[in-house]
Amino acid sequence: MDCKLGRITWTPHHTEKTIRDQKAKNKLTTTGTLGFRISGLVVKNNQGEKIEQLVKNEAFMSITDENIHDYFKKIVMDQGIIQVRVVENFIQETEKIKA
Repeated sequence: MDCKLGRITWTPHHTEKTIRDQKAKNKLTTTGTLGFRISGLVVKNNQGEKIEQLVKNEAFMSITDENIHDYFKKIVMDQGIIQVRVVENFIQETEKIKA
């Protein structure tokens, strides 16, 4: 999963046009409402086989506040069963980013 964290998705070094574009994108995605967005997603089964892929433009168009939890479920579940190892890894990686 490619996840962008934070409501400000530009730096002071970006051009005014880039900042305007980023602000517009944030309004159209969960960045503006939730403070993060899923920009891409590859779902694999326990054997490492890709079963689904959502690329950048598809993610912008299909992931909303109402269904974002469904995409997290795709990452942490396999055949309807929560994969504890995956959840633990996700939490550990998120904690590293927060630190």
